[in-house]
Amino acid sequence: MNILYIHGFGSRFDPASEKVQILGELGTVYGVDLDYSQPFSELYAIVEQAILDNEIDLLVGTSMGGWTVAEIGTDCAIPFVAINPARNPRVALRRYLGTHTDYTGREYTLTEDVLTDYSPFPLIEGARGIVLLDSGDEVIDSSLTHRTVRDAYPTFVFEGGNHRFEHMAESLHLIRIHFGRTT
Repeated sequence: MNILYIHGFGSRFDPASEKVQILGELGTVYGVDLDYSQPFSELYAIVEQAILDNEIDLLVGTSMGGWTVAEIGTDCAIPFVAINPARNPRVALRRYLGTHTDYTGREYTLTEDVLTDYSPFPLIEGARGIVLLDSGDEVIDSSLTHRTVRDAYPTFVFEGGNHRFEHMAESLHLIRIHFGRTT
């Protein structure tokens, strides 16, 4: 299985991260670096090209990456796993408007025009996604996310943890079951 992992806001793809290493038990994990201060159409093009180049079978993303995989997965009919996803980036990213430095030391400028590109988390009937949440997420209210998405997607809430998601290893069997994979 070929997996495309999408990181969250202000981050980069790190092939040595624990989540990526654990996902590697399911198949080959690819990643891209996204700058969420860019219009979503540009991010979409980057992800779409990575999907084509690597014959991606599954999209996995955390936080803004969770929102991104849900958007693109539903649009392209690709199964996805949204981990502690952003529910409404237009609202959540508002506090980052202006010029700042991200977690990796890169400077970015987020504008109001870019925020209008972001819509609420897609609740699309028939989309092949699951949502994984840590109840201890200190950035995004997991109980509100659960209430928002549970009628549209199978949703699994793990006790404790945090926004970085501490239950990847425990989630592998859920991913395997949901997507019918044995490897």
